[in-house]
Amino acid sequence: MNRTTTIHGALLPSACKTSAAACCPAPQKVLKSMKADFGRLMQERKVRKKKRLIRRIIIAVVIAALVLGFIVYNALRPAAGSGANAAPTATVEQGRFIDQVSSTGAIEPISSTVVAPQVDGTIGEVKVQEGANVNAGDVLFTINNDKLDQDANQAYFALQAAQSSLNAAQAQVGQINTSVANARRQGGAQGDAAASAAGEQLPAAQSGVDSAQIAVQQAQATYDQAAAQLDKRTVTAPVAGTILTMSAVSGATVSAAGTAAASGNGKPLCQISDLSRMKVNVNVNELDITKIAKDQAAKVTFSAVPGLTLDATVDTIASTTSQGDSSDSAAGAGSQGSGNTGYAVRLIIPSPDPRLKPGMTAGVKITTKNIDDTLMVPISAITDDNRGGSYVMLETNADTHELKRVGVKVKDKNSTKAAVDGNLKKGDKVVVAAGASGVEGSSGADGSATVGSASEAPLEKVR
Repeated sequence: MNRTTTIHGALLPSACKTSAAACCPAPQKVLKSMKADFGRLMQERKVRKKKRLIRRIIIAVVIAALVLGFIVYNALRPAAGSGANAAPTATVEQGRFIDQVSSTGAIEPISSTVVAPQVDGTIGEVKVQEGANVNAGDVLFTINNDKLDQDANQAYFALQAAQSSLNAAQAQVGQINTSVANARRQGGAQGDAAASAAGEQLPAAQSGVDSAQIAVQQAQATYDQAAAQLDKRTVTAPVAGTILTMSAVSGATVSAAGTAAASGNGKPLCQISDLSRMKVNVNVNELDITKIAKDQAAKVTFSAVPGLTLDATVDTIASTTSQGDSSDSAAGAGSQGSGNTGYAVRLIIPSPDPRLKPGMTAGVKITTKNIDDTLMVPISAITDDNRGGSYVMLETNADTHELKRVGVKVKDKNSTKAAVDGNLKKGDKVVVAAGASGVEGSSGADGSATVGSASEAPLEKVR
């Protein structure tokens, strides 16, 4: 039966008792070997643990990057069929570009003439009424003045008397000349004496004629003046036109000042206006006045006559300012401030509508720029490149909303649109400021859109 022996806790066959030292290494060596093995094992475990940690970190970073990329992608890219997160766009148009300056004013006759009586008196018969058309020379009304009749009669009789005196003086001169001639025909000393005596009377007689002629001239002037005053009792139209004001009333007292004393309203007794053409006076502020030039075309509308639009042309432009309300003047809708200092501009309407009345309010749009067949974009789509040029952001893909920068040349612009040249075509989509006029899907509650400043629109992708 074999027996066992325990060495350091290890069971050995009894046969090895006597040779334990020969069969097994020394305990110190075994322990050292075990420690070395344990150290290697721990080192390997640390290496493996470190590698696992590195792998985990790499995996976590990759996952985080993927998640972040997914979040960013979904934040920038709108859901299919939705443009909620896309940059607002507007469509490139092609057609006629117009820049206009708008203002308001009142229509007036092209010219007006106030008819005032030149003599005092009482109005007799009134021949015409307000609104009537008259020709030059037509009788408007008459004036009664008995004193003028008396003055004219006296002047007439005085003229007749002066003429009689002249005739008598001339007859006396004629008689003297006849006496001198007869005496000379008689001849001899007696004849000569008679001729000499008669000749001595001639200077005085001739002087009488001269005085009588002066008296006649004076009497004639007095009579002519009196007759002219009589003629002024009949008041006629000095020009052709329409009776705009008629304050004359039969029986009313008038003065040469031209007002109706009986009514006491101080209005002109009669005013004739030329309504064959009319004018509109408007105020344009300093921001737009440099755009205005003589003979520019304009359109005029009237609140009192809806639907009526008439042609007009710029006639005069003031060189100095006039204080007042510079009404809305948008360049192309213009840019007119309210209450600013402005410049008076007069426009002529060559063919007014007969329904129009002086004093009616008129809305005026003066065309300051006209470009046919040009590309147009909202002004909020234009961005300055800080190098003297401009560009727009063109949407190249309607699904991904990818954008491309396209340089453009701005030919002109108004308050809403810009006429441009560039690598664009009708129907292209360009990015505009949110809320700007023409933005698709971005209109006001009433369906209109308000033009904003050309601020940067949020971009989804730019390539």
